[in-house]
Amino acid sequence: MKWLTSRRRRAWRRQIVEFLAGRFTQRSSDGRSIIDTAPERVAIIRPNHRLGNILMLTPLVQEIESIWPAAQIDIVGGGRLNDIFKTFSSVRKSIQTPKPALKLLLRRSFVHGLPANYDLVINVDPQSQSARLISRRLKAKQVLEPPRQADHLDSASRHMALQPVDTLRSALPRPPASEYPPLSLKLTESERIDGHRKIERLAGGALKVRPIIGLYPFGDKGRAYPLSWWDECVLLLRQRIPELVLIEVLPAHGQTLLKRVNARLNSRALRDLCAQLGAMDLVLATDSGMMHLAASSGATTFGLFRVTDRSVYAPYGGQNRAWDWRDARSPEAMVSAVESALGLSG
Repeated sequence: MKWLTSRRRRAWRRQIVEFLAGRFTQRSSDGRSIIDTAPERVAIIRPNHRLGNILMLTPLVQEIESIWPAAQIDIVGGGRLNDIFKTFSSVRKSIQTPKPALKLLLRRSFVHGLPANYDLVINVDPQSQSARLISRRLKAKQVLEPPRQADHLDSASRHMALQPVDTLRSALPRPPASEYPPLSLKLTESERIDGHRKIERLAGGALKVRPIIGLYPFGDKGRAYPLSWWDECVLLLRQRIPELVLIEVLPAHGQTLLKRVNARLNSRALRDLCAQLGAMDLVLATDSGMMHLAASSGATTFGLFRVTDRSVYAPYGGQNRAWDWRDARSPEAMVSAVESALGLSG
């Protein structure tokens, strides 16, 4: 069956799920109805296994905690849910979704293991057919999801982490006027202390004495900047900030890509890695899960974008900034922005 390529199999599964979702899912309120009673049980649906997409649920969870401190939240999704929401007291349960989406229907242990009768379900991705199937199984009193077409919205409302927050706020009688919650793993004090200790050791005792920048050049699906760009950027940083400590953050496969760095960070423990990133003064990262993890750590994060939409995925808040390849083609502007963020310009 050579004709049944992986692409055709994915298309076939997608058509089946779309058909079933269209026949059997309930209509959501699209954020237009009003929540007049504080929900006790809330479910957030995001059947996706990519690190960045799951990290971008953390602002929504913080928003729910702020509005309804007594609410208990279940998260139906993929990836490293337990690591990410370990210190969120409101998160009662993390429910792993199988992949691909068709297995949602075939895996009885998953279907029958889903709780039911929630007060509120928030479907984070309105384009996800599998999320709509899960939403029906949860039998919620009220279902919210962002608008399906977000092109007409402003940049904040188009952002993947902020769209669900806006949707929730629009369903409240008196929406809060506070700033958007940041991406966060809610690292404990002991985790941060341990992260600082490890980075200080890695940087040769330079913590709080010399600026420390993390570099993450790896990217897939055409997202990575050329290594020649990174080499020129490193050289320019060395010339302009001689006392700088540069640490290359390695991807899961551990391959090193950069020269002239002081050290390399290779940790697969998610919260430990986040704590070490948080000990850095700035992280320069390709658009990736690592970029979102750096933003979640509290470190100033510069995200490098090439093929994806900055308005949807950019690190936000503080001095965080998203760069497009057209703006960053010459490392000169990037290095100047780094100097400014570190308080070294002028």
